[in-house]
Amino acid sequence: MAAQRRKVLITGAAGRIGTAVREQWGERYQLRLFDRVPIPEAEEVITADLTDFEAVRRACEGMDAVLHLAANPSAQATFEELLGPNIIGTYNVFEAARQAGVRRMVFASTNRVVEGYGSTYVTVDLPPRPRALYDVTKIFGEALGRYYAEFHGLSTVAVRIGGFQRPEWLRARGRSAPPQWVSPRDLADLFARAIEVEGITFAIVFGLSRQGASIRDLETGRRLLGYEPQDDARELGAG
Repeated sequence: MAAQRRKVLITGAAGRIGTAVREQWGERYQLRLFDRVPIPEAEEVITADLTDFEAVRRACEGMDAVLHLAANPSAQATFEELLGPNIIGTYNVFEAARQAGVRRMVFASTNRVVEGYGSTYVTVDLPPRPRALYDVTKIFGEALGRYYAEFHGLSTVAVRIGGFQRPEWLRARGRSAPPQWVSPRDLADLFARAIEVEGITFAIVFGLSRQGASIRDLETGRRLLGYEPQDDARELGAG
């Protein structure tokens, strides 16, 4: 894919995934970062909470795409803990992006939305089967993405992210890759493809690296985005 200096907003940019993706992207995009905590090394940062709609609206102004990573990621979180960041905040990001005329939303969902299927092979067409309230909030985000795509013209790609961890961290500690693992390199590439691909109204893809015997549908990502993972969980003792 040809690199272009698109203007991209990243929410949750100070988090593990946001930090790793920014490192992988380098100068590929003109980035605006949004987080509750300061990011001193970045050029353009908005420090605010997702529940502050006006702050989110300002962050979306002039952007070509939004990578929405920000959320409470805890599988043990209560509904009250999830309501602000995962429900209200996600709505605010979609609505602000719509008002700002953003072309593409990339929504960070999770592989956990189908965790209830266990070791069954899962395609993106199967109904979600969550096991925690956190998973339910990500299903809400996927549904919100379809609504905004089909009825408001905000093209959306929902990426169901697998177990994210840096391979060097795992090797240094003698750890195996977590179940349905995804590497920083592969996830950054997948996000970039989700931002740049044309002709998509709404899509769901799984964000995973190579697995020995994957139980998730990677073909949809190949077909729609040209995504071919480069890293292999088997090299880290998994799969």
